[in-house]
Amino acid sequence: MKSAQGKRSHLAMLAVLAAVVLVAMAVLAVPALAADDTAFTAAYANMDVVNYGGGTLITAVLTDTTQGMALGGLFVDVEQSTAGASGPWEPLYVLTTGTGAYDTGTYTGPIVPLQNTWYHFVFEGTSEYAACNSDLLPIEVKVKPLLGRPSCPAKVRHGFKFTVKGTLNPMNPMFAAKSQTVKIKAYKMKKHKWVVFKTYMATNGKYIGYTPYSVRIKLGQKGKYRFNARSIWSAEWASVKTGYSRTLKVK
Repeated sequence: MKSAQGKRSHLAMLAVLAAVVLVAMAVLAVPALAADDTAFTAAYANMDVVNYGGGTLITAVLTDTTQGMALGGLFVDVEQSTAGASGPWEPLYVLTTGTGAYDTGTYTGPIVPLQNTWYHFVFEGTSEYAACNSDLLPIEVKVKPLLGRPSCPAKVRHGFKFTVKGTLNPMNPMFAAKSQTVKIKAYKMKKHKWVVFKTYMATNGKYIGYTPYSVRIKLGQKGKYRFNARSIWSAEWASVKTGYSRTLKVK
């Protein structure tokens, strides 16, 4: 009798084990839920152009495109490149949503570019959300060098040379001594209006805490003149124009 009961108990245990195995196999056979697709649906800078030494904010909005809802409270990488919109990229910092921005999926951070710079956002993904980046919404922030207003004498005799000069910052290989990166535009008073007279290329001097630029000019016509300066555009720098110098009287 005990032997029969033992056999029945053994068979019951085998049945339980078989059921557990079948349940486990069924669970394993169910495919894992796919991560929702994501995208940065907006990416922009508050200012497209800043002065050297200045900064601005960049912002991106992360969205679950499968569910159609904003994704806040995650971690997003900010990367920068001075080579262009396709990189190569170097990491800058990691962001998350600020207070009150969770429901909008808005990620905002500060930047202080030292020359024309591109930025993008990278979400590396989680088990619930697929990875994405903001490469389809490139952000470029241009930087204007610090160009000082040109100075000139108050008076000069016609036919005699004089100097128009100013300063340029920061120190940069593009602004090296003997290079010409600043245009000087002369204006002459005619019939009570300032009209463009002539444009000159200034030459940069040796850096001495700033880069001096200057040009020697000789004016053969008497009258009143004034000058302004403009830095030339490059892949590294935005162009910037100064205000006017004081009025020069040519006698």
